[in-house]
Amino acid sequence: HPFSITSSPHDGYVSVHIHAVGGWTRRLQRHLNPDGLVGDLPLHTLTYMSKVNCDGPFGSAAEGALRCEVLLLVGACIGVTPFASILKHIQALAVAKRNGMALDAEILVVRKVYFVWSCRDRMTFSWFTSIIREIEQTDHEGLFDIEIYL
Repeated sequence: HPFSITSSPHDGYVSVHIHAVGGWTRRLQRHLNPDGLVGDLPLHTLTYMSKVNCDGPFGSAAEGALRCEVLLLVGACIGVTPFASILKHIQALAVAKRNGMALDAEILVVRKVYFVWSCRDRMTFSWFTSIIREIEQTDHEGLFDIEIYL
């Protein structure tokens, strides 16, 4: 599937990454981004906005993940997109816990997250770097162990 929600429940916005792999998704990409900009595109940079309806959720790779003490997340190339939301969600819970707050009454039971990503090209790698950078900057407890192979 070429669509992945990459925001966490606590981001305050919804981000969707679309992998333009076929005729329909390439036309959608040209429609939403006619200037061919690369990377994360804030709404104000898009020259044409469309109404988008979302339906779901219908299940996820993350079901039950937050109930484990140790997580091993392994992804390859663009297949890593479902993990963006999981990583950001765990990060938000860890920051809230450090600050003595609870988000949606959730308790962080995760003690360690091992994230391994193998990516063959820099273009695919580039969109995920801001997420990784933010996690590394706020991970004061050593919760995350991130390994990237480019």
